[in-house]
Parts: sequence; C-alpha cells; structure tokens
Amino acid sequence: MDSEQFKHKTETIKQSLTTLRAAERNAVIPFMNGDFTQWDLYLASSSEYAMRLIDGFIPMLETRNLVCVAQLLRAQVGVCLRTFALFVAENQEDFLKQVFQDVPVCKLKDRSGRKMSDGRLQDLLEEFDLTVKDVYKATSGFVHFSTDILPSMGVLGKGYDVEFNFGAEPNERNNVPLVECGKAFCHYVDLHLQMLYKVIASDEWYADRCHIDSDGPADEASISGVGQTY
Repeated sequence: MDSEQFKHKTETIKQSLTTLRAAERNAVIPFMNGDFTQWDLYLASSSEYAMRLIDGFIPMLETRNLVCVAQLLRAQVGVCLRTFALFVAENQEDFLKQVFQDVPVCKLKDRSGRKMSDGRLQDLLEEFDLTVKDVYKATSGFVHFSTDILPSMGVLGKGYDVEFNFGAEPNERNNVPLVECGKAFCHYVDLHLQMLYKVIASDEWYADRCHIDSDGPADEASISGVGQTY
C-alpha cells in the first residue's frame, strides 16, 4: 500500500471515528440527565475514556505512529472488556460499589464465580466478538517494550540488504498494519456503543440501576436501530 492509498483509506477511517465520537457523546446524555447513579457514572466515564482515545488515535494514525496506534487500540479493547464486565458481574450492585472504591475489576467475580481477569473477560466477550482475543494479543506486544517493534523498523535496501529506520519518517511497510488497526479501532468503539445502547434501550436494565442520590424516577431513554444484542 503506497502513501496515496494510505491517505485515502485513513480519511475514511477518520470520518468513521468522527461519527463514532459524536455517537459516544450522545450516548452519555441518558446517563447524565440529572438522576446520577452508579450505573450512569460508570458507563458515562467509559464513554469519556473512549472519546479521549479517539482524540489521540486520529493524529497518531495521520503521523503513522504504529507503536501509539497499537497501544490505543489495545486500550479501546480494554474499554470494551471493562464495560462488558458490568454485564456479567456476579452482583452488579456490589461490582459498582467495589469499582468506585478503586477495587480492580480483575479482583471481582462474574456470574460463575470466577474472577474477571482480562483473559476471563475475553473468553466471555468472544461469544459476541470473535476477534477480541486475536486483537488483544496482537496489540499487547506494543503496550510494554517487546521485539514486536522489529518488523516496522526494517527497510529494504539494495539487493538483499536490509536497513533500519530509527526514529525517522515511518516507511510504507507500516501502512497496511496501520489501516488494519484503524478499522479495528472503529470496530471496538462501535462494539462499546452497542453495549451502551443495550442499557439505554432496556427498561429492565435501566430500572435495576443502583441509585446514588435521586429526587425522582430516572428519565426513560431509548435508542432505535440498536445493532448487535448482548
């Protein structure tokens, strides 16, 4: 993929991310409409996190910074895992109480009584997203220093020679994995939105939230056109 093709594909990705960011912002409205609950704050903060990741992802994609792009994709997968943890928690009221007391999600249990490590959450989410384990594994090598960076450093020289790129302009070999990361990032922002829509659209889920301080019943909220069901 040459630089012109890369530019065209990244423009499409940027347009998708701009639309998804607006959707994340709009999804927060039902959660923060004057009746603040632990459900509201947890899910709204997950949207804030996702929006800030989008804000960082776009310029990193434009500058072809594969290391940062991969780490931001890994972080967005993490948003999905920890949002999904609320769905599968053994006791949602206790889950929210513990999380707001800074207890790590990995120390809390799912409905089967198993601790919700990233590995366990991947197993559970895989039922709805078949790529989660592959993407998690592929991007985790960039979170901490590892030799996964080596392929992006190599630049073909004359004949069989291989040169190395140390901090210079990223070479075109990175274009394909960058576009793949961009598409995957869009996918996992959309997946996060589907989880939010599930809560907003379901009277049962919305009615069972844990109230923090409420002067009255929560406003009803609904979203039409919800995609995948969780």
